[in-house]
Amino acid sequence: MTAVRGPGRPRSLEARRAILDAALALASSGPYSALTIDAIARRAGVSRQTIYRWWRTPADVLLEALLDRGREIGVPDTGDLDADVAELIRRSFAALRGRLGRVQRSLMAAAQGDEALRERYRDEFISARRAVLVDALRRGQAAGQLPPGAPLALAADVAFGIMWYRLLAGHAPLSERAAREVAAAVLAVARGA
Repeated sequence: MTAVRGPGRPRSLEARRAILDAALALASSGPYSALTIDAIARRAGVSRQTIYRWWRTPADVLLEALLDRGREIGVPDTGDLDADVAELIRRSFAALRGRLGRVQRSLMAAAQGDEALRERYRDEFISARRAVLVDALRRGQAAGQLPPGAPLALAADVAFGIMWYRLLAGHAPLSERAAREVAAAVLAVARGA
């Protein structure tokens, strides 16, 4: 987790939400370099000290905001693996079509020139999102909907590889149709088809 809990009063949920929303708004409307603690504090209507009480850097704030939004996407668990994977990918694509897509592109670009940020982004955000899909595939495997030894990590790479490639290159949309096609590809790989 990126938050650093310092001494003092407990975190105000209202201030926390304002800070995370401010970081997302700033990252989606301008270059990553404009994301500073000062800018986040001004936009959130809090003091810099309030932010520093919980986070060390603007990247810490933004990563926590992305993790929060990722958790909001949620993962269905209906017992029907095909439907659950399709819905998870549909929700992920839908989230990336808007503000979160702009934030992701900005953060990915910044991470290419900052090895520490790239590692944290991979370890804290990308790994968490991949784990959601892999966990869904494992549930399906446990229920007999996938064969033992299915390449679950490879199936997740198919989903996220296509998603990130489309997000970054912009060569094709992250549409509802694409989400269905990617879900079918993920399940085909997981089933060894």
